[in-house]
Amino acid sequence: MSEAFLLSAARTPLVAGPLESKGQSETPVLPSPPELSRIVLQAALQSLGVPRERVELILWAGTGPETRTQILDPLEIDGRVPWVAVEAGDCSSQQALHLAAQAVLAGDVEIALAGGAYGGASAAPAVEFDQTRLAESWARARGITRADLDRAVREQLAPDAALSDPDPGRLVPLAVDGGDSPLFTDQGLADAGFADRLDGLPTLEPHGQLTIGHFLPVASGAAALALASPRAVGRYNLAPRALIAARSLLQSPPETAWESALPAARQALERAGLQAGSLDLVLLQASFLGLRFDWLREFGMDPARLLSARATAGPASGALGIWLLLEELERRAVKVGLLVTASLDGLAAATVIERV
Repeated sequence: MSEAFLLSAARTPLVAGPLESKGQSETPVLPSPPELSRIVLQAALQSLGVPRERVELILWAGTGPETRTQILDPLEIDGRVPWVAVEAGDCSSQQALHLAAQAVLAGDVEIALAGGAYGGASAAPAVEFDQTRLAESWARARGITRADLDRAVREQLAPDAALSDPDPGRLVPLAVDGGDSPLFTDQGLADAGFADRLDGLPTLEPHGQLTIGHFLPVASGAAALALASPRAVGRYNLAPRALIAARSLLQSPPETAWESALPAARQALERAGLQAGSLDLVLLQASFLGLRFDWLREFGMDPARLLSARATAGPASGALGIWLLLEELERRAVKVGLLVTASLDGLAAATVIERV
């Protein structure tokens, strides 16, 4: 049976708001999405261990096809390599990964790159009216109160339960306009301090349950993933980090956004031949932190195995999630993980990866 291996993964720091380390009061000026794309693709190519002329396909989210030359020319990638722009909200780069894996599995290509970039993040979660109304309806339908939501956020962001802070050496540094040195760490993401401020926050709607603390910040950043076939792994003596074990992509109407997340997860598990209890880790990426309730009720899983992202990153979210999940699987020395990204437009992507 054909397989699609994940060879390397690279990402930049994520930035949501002012730079904590520099005491700045304004959001920093980061590289543009095309420049973020070039920076992270360069890092992925350097760690790939294969001549870059062997790359046969690039699927990318967050920049349009008109930026192709701007990104690829400095990387010295053959101009004949197809560059496919994928746009599907927060699921874009995860869908790019799925399409790249499918091309590898079909035998159409042996080495492919997938990922995405996002720029223009705000210092606070980007909570739009429709999202607030949707989340309020979601909470009312389940009888969930503000106190329940506050408790869930604190559980997800507690130091012993949250995603680990990455080693700065694992991130691709970013130059910041006006900065004295490159940026090596994430900035402004949801953390235990974020959770400590929940009590004093006003609700987003009169008589509502939700505050801005129940939504993730939106961050700028980029992530890139490299995939290869078994033949390429053998030919170039590569060391894969993981296997793309299953993929799923499902849509629900925007007025019931996030409802497709659980069906997508079930479908991916079925395709992988797994039960939820077989998963060592689940990483849930959604702007609204309350979705944790559905997961615990549906799968009855150990809360310690259900992780939440600490920010969303627009079209880069899916590739970023794979990076985060793989790093956490390796750190904990466990094997099987599931990433589910739920977008406000009703799309949900689920990916099962297995360390090799």
